[in-house]
Amino acid sequence: MIKTSIIIPNLHSPIIDKTVNSIISQIPTDAEIIIVGKDKYNLINKNKNVIFIETEEKKNPAEARNIGIDKSRGEVLVFIDADCIADNGWLDNLLKHQKDNIKIVGGSVDFDNKNFWTLCDNISHFHALSPKEKQSNNKMNIASINLCVTKDLALSVEKFNEKLVTGEDLDFVMKIKRLNYNLFFEPAAKVYHYPKRESFMSLIEHDLAWAKNSINVRLEYSDLLNTPPKIFINELSLILFSPFVALNKTFRIFFIENREYLKYWYTIPIIFISKLVWCFGAARGLKK
Repeated sequence: MIKTSIIIPNLHSPIIDKTVNSIISQIPTDAEIIIVGKDKYNLINKNKNVIFIETEEKKNPAEARNIGIDKSRGEVLVFIDADCIADNGWLDNLLKHQKDNIKIVGGSVDFDNKNFWTLCDNISHFHALSPKEKQSNNKMNIASINLCVTKDLALSVEKFNEKLVTGEDLDFVMKIKRLNYNLFFEPAAKVYHYPKRESFMSLIEHDLAWAKNSINVRLEYSDLLNTPPKIFINELSLILFSPFVALNKTFRIFFIENREYLKYWYTIPIIFISKLVWCFGAARGLKK
């Protein structure tokens, strides 16, 4: 019987083989790895524990994960992205909380400074999931890049919203939170993130795409996320106040929430621009 299904959405990741190799050594015999999407580099390892579901068309992450959920045989679902490398002990640190009847657990995201733009992207988007954060049973921003959830709970919230190209994981965990489940954060369950963002424009495009969808998710769950009221969050006010919003968020990242990131002080101007761009992308999403 399969107890754990590890699901990976993949769209031609150049490191998917490394992702799988980092997991293979950790999985028990009652586990399966399901990869959904496309693999033009033919990097997916042939292994008895690996199932590759190749799609005819390009699928967004929500669609790919839902296909994986439908094909899974496990009682517990674990999600990791195809541009991540699992740390030693990653899977055990996620699954160990199952015995305490904790139905959803998110792990931490770590990264290096080898590529400046990748570093900026990681700080901007995953600063709240640092491995140095404390373990918590009420972490509102755990993400599908590193997530463990029981299959019955995933099905009870109708899986991922396939209409969302980005922000689908925030929507997913908020649906679960609304059912009064604690969102548990385990920093010891760590993945290393290597997104393919190697230029200023790739960073900007990511911020715009994320903001356009996530702002409406944030408004939908404003009671849980403490999103400013709609009377303030409108297209014009968001653009007008964007410098102040970006400055406030950048200051909080480096000087209040994650002081360890001060060693990356040279990224501060780009993080400010990233948050500024987020405001413009969010305004575009509100207009839509």
